[in-house]
This record gives sequence, C-alpha cells and structure tokens, in this order.
Amino acid sequence: MIIFQMKNCSTTHISGFGIFGLPIAILAMIFINLNAAYGQDVHHQTQFSVKFGGITVGTVKFDVLLNGANYQMIGSGKTAGLAKLFSSGHGNFDSKGNIKKNTIFASTHTAFLHERKKDATLEMTFADKKVADIKMVPDKRPGYRKSKKWVPVNSGHMLDVIDPASSLLIPIAYEDASDPHKVCDRNLEIFDGQARYTLTLRYKATKPIKTEGYKGYAHVCKVRYSPVAGYKKGHKNVEFMRKNKRMDFWLAPISGTNIFTPIRIDIGTQFGKVSVVPKYFGLTATQ
Repeated sequence: MIIFQMKNCSTTHISGFGIFGLPIAILAMIFINLNAAYGQDVHHQTQFSVKFGGITVGTVKFDVLLNGANYQMIGSGKTAGLAKLFSSGHGNFDSKGNIKKNTIFASTHTAFLHERKKDATLEMTFADKKVADIKMVPDKRPGYRKSKKWVPVNSGHMLDVIDPASSLLIPIAYEDASDPHKVCDRNLEIFDGQARYTLTLRYKATKPIKTEGYKGYAHVCKVRYSPVAGYKKGHKNVEFMRKNKRMDFWLAPISGTNIFTPIRIDIGTQFGKVSVVPKYFGLTATQ
C-alpha cells in the first residue's frame, strides 16, 4: 500500500516514500479474472481528491495498465489549496511486476518526492518477492540506525514482500470475487525502501458508491498498521498509527477484471479525518 504523510497531521507511515509527500495518503488493491483479463490490455485510471476537514488539501491520480499477466502502476500526487501555504510538494511513482496464481510479484519500483525545495528518489528491484537492490537519495538510513531505539531491517525482513504501489493491486480468484471476506481479509507485507510493515485488512461492510466512471458497490475493509522493522520504538507517529482503529479502504473492481483497487480511503488522525475521495474511477484509452 502506499501512504504519504500529511505534514503536521501524521496521517500515517513515517517514511517519505510511504504514500505521498504532503505526503498525500494513497493505498490500495484490485480484482482480476485470469481467464478474461490476462488475454487483453486494460487501462484503468483513478483520480482522487484528498480532503481534510472537508477542505481539499491534495490530489492523487494513478493508472493501472494490465497486459497479459504483467502490470504497471503509474501514480502522482500534489498538495492543493491551503495546504500549499504550509507544505507545498509533489511526487510520483512507477511500479512494474506480474501476477501469478492470484499473487502479485513486484519487479521494479521507483518513486520521486519534491518537498520544501528538496528532492528525494527511491529505486528498488525485486526477484521472487525478495528485495534485490535499493538505491535511495539522500540515504538517511545510516543516521537512523545510530539510535538505540531503532529496529533495524535485516535480510529476513525483505523476503515475501511487495512495494507500496503494488499493494494497490489485489488479484482475486474468479470464484471468490463475489465474497467480500475473500476480497478484504488479508495481510499486505510491504517494504518501502526504509521500513517493513504489515497492513491487516478485514471486511467491515459493503456500501454503495458513485463517481464519474463508476456506480456500484465497494467493500469497506478496516485496516490496521503493524510496524515490523525500519522504525524507531516509541516514536509518537508510529505508535499512533499502530493503535489507530480509524482506517478504512473501500475496494471496488476494475472493469472487466477480477482485480479490486481502492476507490476511497478514510484515515483518522490526531487532528481529524483525512478522506481520499474519488473524482473518477474507470477505464480509459490504452496507452
């Protein structure tokens, strides 16, 4: 999943590459029919407004390109409105991989963040769900490790993981696609270049939702965040997110597939609720 922090609001994860640098919060998943979708090209697009206290503070857009068993996630986000007065920034990501037996196998993940006149970049490669290489500029990890409270990442933490963007895709077996528990109930094991964490999803409700490009239902999954490594014990933001019970992902299917992806995200913070609400959700012209 992805989670960008909102400055001064502690919306989520602590790493700059968590989900977007207002960092703006994105996260997600999808619904793939292996018999139908893998034989055709699909180009899906989701456009979000990020709202805090009813005020738009950012925008996020991501595209999902499916070509046979291969996928590509391309996303971008930026601050908007009054948020620019406090922390103007923008970022983007590009993730590639393939889907085997309803499982995501990431291959590459790149991310760029510009905030407060500073740039940060991340490049990761994967092999068989294992992190093969990481390049981060600037690389602040050595400084973090000097703290006695720092929980280091070891080689075992980089096994059986995916990048945050790829976690936006959740393939479901065709026969299970109508079961909301099969869609929601899962653990997402994520490594974002610095931190290793688990997002635990459990089915909560099914609700109607309407936006340009989509009118139907979404499965609402309650979400819990569990830090594993690459974080500082006792850090107030980490502890808040670990205890946070006010996070929901709304998952809807990509048309013509058995893949679900977030159509809405709600995250409670110390200062109020952040809602990532859809402006558009649907297919677009294949690039």
